[in-house]
Formats: sequence, structure tokens, C-alpha cells
Amino acid sequence: MDNDSKAVYKGVIRQEKLATNSYAYLSEDSLILDKNAKSISVPSLEIETNELKAYHSASSQPLDKELLLYVMSRGLSRSSAIKMVATGFIESTFDRAENPVFMDELKNSIENKME
Repeated sequence: MDNDSKAVYKGVIRQEKLATNSYAYLSEDSLILDKNAKSISVPSLEIETNELKAYHSASSQPLDKELLLYVMSRGLSRSSAIKMVATGFIESTFDRAENPVFMDELKNSIENKME
């Protein structure tokens, strides 16, 4: 997220009474690229049974300046270094995807937007 962008994420895991012995995990992570960008996360669980495992998490983190300087020391421009770090940040999402065709399209879309 850069400039004055703002992201709001509201995620819900709903576990009905019949969902015994189930497992659910909800996660949202944001990379803040600019001091004016904001990320608001509201993960929630709606649980109607005690026989399950359910977790949620949310994190927002600024761009690691030391990492950025390290990448730039290898000859990349600032904008190329930011693009590389941001791509690495979201790469784990692509690796876990169940639909690789969709994730390839999404990855290309994100890369085009960052240019």
C-alpha cells in the first residue's frame, strides 16, 4: 500500500453447531509502503460449537528500511527494490493457491500495477 491508500479488511469465520472437530484459520497481512497509507483489519470468529480449532490474525508492517537498503546496495534503483520486496511479501500467497491459473493472472495484474 502506498501514497494515501487505505485498505479495510473484514473477514469472518462462521462455525455452525454441526462443524465439530473442524479447523479454521483466517489471516490478513499488509505491507505499508508509505507513511500516509493505512490498513484496517477486522478479523472475527462466529463460533457455535466448542469442539473445533479456530484462529485469526492480522498484521500491518512498514517496509523494512534495512532490507530496502540491502537490496539497493546490490545495484537496484529504489523503485525496483521496493517492487522486489513487495513481490516477495506477497509471494507466499501465490505459493499456497489452489487455482494456479487465477493466481498467475493476479500476480501479473499486481506486477503491472506496480510499474
